[in-house]
Amino acid sequence: MSKHIISRFINTISKKDDKEYLFAILLYFIAPTIHGVKPSTIVTLKHQGRNLNSLWNKHKEEFKNSYNVEFYEIKSDNESTTILFYHLEELTNTLKCNENLVFLNKFGYTEDMTVEECIEYLKSRFDFNGCPHEMGIFLGIPIEDVITFMENPDKKCVMCGYWKVFNNVEKARKKFYDYDKSKIKIIRNILSSDIETYSV
Repeated sequence: MSKHIISRFINTISKKDDKEYLFAILLYFIAPTIHGVKPSTIVTLKHQGRNLNSLWNKHKEEFKNSYNVEFYEIKSDNESTTILFYHLEELTNTLKCNENLVFLNKFGYTEDMTVEECIEYLKSRFDFNGCPHEMGIFLGIPIEDVITFMENPDKKCVMCGYWKVFNNVEKARKKFYDYDKSKIKIIRNILSSDIETYSV
């Protein structure tokens, strides 16, 4: 992704009011999920700078209604909130994929769980273990890369972008391209119109 367009984006949103700034930041990070090319995206908003954590608590329902995106707060305290934004159809397909389901069964997920129940269970494991390995499945990381990292976290990856790639480089490169394309679309919309009126 062009450093020039990123620089323009950062400069533009820095002049927005707090709500518009929050929305722009979130839309940039979760763009691939909004566009349905990534099942979910995890974002942590902290109590620093513009205090995005507080702004999120104030504007989260408006954000959800404005951009038709689902979210679940994985972890929250006075200092930060960690949120899983998800595309319901895409995440459902990802979690119900047979090879992913077999993998998730090992950690206590079952075939009859709804997406919401899977996320709630993920949260319980997140609380107990920190970020669990199966989070990668929820985020759309190929299962072979999730397993490789889980079994050998010190192994050198062959490519690094949205995740550490150990196996199918071409497949990963295509996904990285799609994710970047979604983010660029969001950036261009924000640069060319008012945050309240542009489409995602």
